[in-house]
Amino acid sequence: MQEFLDSVSAKHLTMIAGALMSALFSADLSKLQRVLAFGTGLVVASVCTDPLLGYLDLGAGWVNVVAGALALSGNNLVKWVLRMSKDPSQILARFKGQGK
Repeated sequence: MQEFLDSVSAKHLTMIAGALMSALFSADLSKLQRVLAFGTGLVVASVCTDPLLGYLDLGAGWVNVVAGALALSGNNLVKWVLRMSKDPSQILARFKGQGK
């Protein structure tokens, strides 16, 4: 167990915490949708953190901040798509400010 804990970095813990908190506090989503949002948050943070740090020329000290923000962003993106897809005909109207 200790080997596993040693191999998990602070970046991974930050990604898991950010995605988990965002998924848990989504009362209007089903359990399956929460799992989907959580998984997507982790994937976005895992894939995009290092390239974004390199692109923005940020040091290693920013890795936890960027990973957490990306986990929340990926999670929120899925939640937005799930909410909008409940009524796809209204997507354009919502962008124009005419929808509910």
